[in-house]
Amino acid sequence: MTVQTDEQHTAEPALKSQHLPQAGTTSHPEFGAKTTASEAAAAFADQIKGKTSMSLNLAQLTSVLITGPSQGGIGYETALAIARYAPALLLLAGRDISRLEAAAAAIRSELPNAHLSTVELDLSSLSSVRAAAAQIKTTVDRLDVLINNAGIMMTPHQLTEDGHESQFATNHLGPWLLTNLLRPTLGRVAIVSSVAHRTSPVHFDDPNFASRPYSNFLSYAQSKTACVLDAVGFNVRGVQAVALHPGGIRTNLGRYLSKEDMKGMIGRFFNDDGSMREDSGWEFKTLEQGASTTIVAAFDPALRGGEYLDDCQVASVVGAARDMTELMQGGVAEHALSRDNAERLWVLTEKMIGESF
Repeated sequence: MTVQTDEQHTAEPALKSQHLPQAGTTSHPEFGAKTTASEAAAAFADQIKGKTSMSLNLAQLTSVLITGPSQGGIGYETALAIARYAPALLLLAGRDISRLEAAAAAIRSELPNAHLSTVELDLSSLSSVRAAAAQIKTTVDRLDVLINNAGIMMTPHQLTEDGHESQFATNHLGPWLLTNLLRPTLGRVAIVSSVAHRTSPVHFDDPNFASRPYSNFLSYAQSKTACVLDAVGFNVRGVQAVALHPGGIRTNLGRYLSKEDMKGMIGRFFNDDGSMREDSGWEFKTLEQGASTTIVAAFDPALRGGEYLDDCQVASVVGAARDMTELMQGGVAEHALSRDNAERLWVLTEKMIGESF
């Protein structure tokens, strides 16, 4: 079975089998695919607790913001793990206020003293992003950590109210604008990407699929390449940013995937009854395991920014993924770490949004 890949990228003489190290390492080399968010948060308890202030003026407290923290996803598990170690304020941002409040209530049921706040945020809408950023800046003077976790996956073709392809808008344009609007207040940014980025670069001449057939998978992959390039671009501009792949996890993120999509993507790993094949060499992570790499990206003091993490560690640089077996081996594609590509994306994004930063 061959995974759908982007012809423009696979035609390049990429690093077919080389595994080149990125600069930098984490402070916990023992962490891996089985590490849970609770274990990761415990390891960085001092970094999380260090965000707490004794000031009674909320605007003076340092804080953490996470997008997409609804129950049933890795965002919620990330938020819960962070909340256990008492940040001064944990802001939960998402487009459905009722789901945000439900997530906050669930965290408070376990941690009654948790300091939580909710912010309505629809990342597919630039006006919503601007309104949310304004609200956040009236709530806190500084964000120690911004976790760009929210996203959509393999959705049908649709343009947003701003005229942008929905996956590129929600996974890249919205988080990019939010980060820039909050940039004067930011310490570190953790950006949730995906190993799918290995199958498509950003099409700088046609990010909206206006002149090429729409592919829900390649659209998703392109948007996740943009996420990694965002980490490079922000880091160059003085905002410490780390991108990551959380791993393969069964969440509601894949609700748009048809049976044909699932069979085409990962069918070779499963039996007809849905059980994992013994010879597959691959397995899903739990939600808590899937949230651990985000915790490392957000709080590990050994990271300097611009890295891409996989299974809680700095990933090796690899070539394009030509099939699902190669894709599931992980790693970060060279096209996603290119400073030239990061700069091209920055210029393109400013043009699409209509604002320069």
